[in-house]
Amino acid sequence: MIRLTVLFFAVFSFSISLGIAQSHKYSRGKDWFSSTQGFIGVWAGANASQIQLNQSYSDFTLISSGDEVIDDQKAYDTFSSNIGNELGLSTAFSFSKLLTLAFSPSYKTIQYNYHSQFIWQDEENSSNILEHKYQHKQILHYLSLPLAIRFKAYGKRIRPYVQFGGYYDMLINAQKQVTTEGIDQASGAQISFTDAPQSTDISQLYIRSHAGVMGGAGLSYNLGTMLIYLDAQYRYGLHSISSASNRYKGTRNLPGFGNVQDDLSIRNISLSFGCYFPLKFLTKDFKPVIL
Repeated sequence: MIRLTVLFFAVFSFSISLGIAQSHKYSRGKDWFSSTQGFIGVWAGANASQIQLNQSYSDFTLISSGDEVIDDQKAYDTFSSNIGNELGLSTAFSFSKLLTLAFSPSYKTIQYNYHSQFIWQDEENSSNILEHKYQHKQILHYLSLPLAIRFKAYGKRIRPYVQFGGYYDMLINAQKQVTTEGIDQASGAQISFTDAPQSTDISQLYIRSHAGVMGGAGLSYNLGTMLIYLDAQYRYGLHSISSASNRYKGTRNLPGFGNVQDDLSIRNISLSFGCYFPLKFLTKDFKPVIL
């Protein structure tokens, strides 16, 4: 992880230096005011997360074996089931028509789900079975601070770009919700049941910060006095988000096996839509500097 971080910052610094050098090349013969531009804007979007399981932990230890089956392995859902949202501001500075540095702080919600189950079978009567299935939903709220360098293609109104950078997220809070359903065949008849969801705060189970690298692409459209854009990003977490010291704290507040926190890192895909307003205008005819 250390080597990857060092490599990222080395490439990031080199790219900025290269971009600034290119900006001087392409703005040769122009004054600084008309060859650069600053922007401020707002944006909103949705994201999907995938959990990378680094190490699994259990809230019990099986000390005997028999016909009973106890399964507390966690089955984590894929991207499509883990949808969150985000809303933020963005500031950007274009060094030239090719290079932009963007800082886009946001309020970001990350959600992920997993399933666990408990199955009991009577040793003397195999038809007596009790099965519990638990759906665990975790919702994490972050203040996200991403910084990205964007390389833009030439164009008059439509400008595609690619980007890469890094992010630092600060945890605001986290909640957990557990829904229990099952089948009871140990009471003389088969009974299906679903319990009402129960929830609690689990902020203590996570570390307070989350850092990683990001890459993506986008498309902007020039409306004259405003830019609108569509942006896609992939974020790769560089470390576990779980608190090792608090792993077994607060796990008895909710029903079901699988409440012990695993060591997890996050992979996240986001798609957002936003608009930018230029900050600099040409003094002669009060038109924005278009880059």
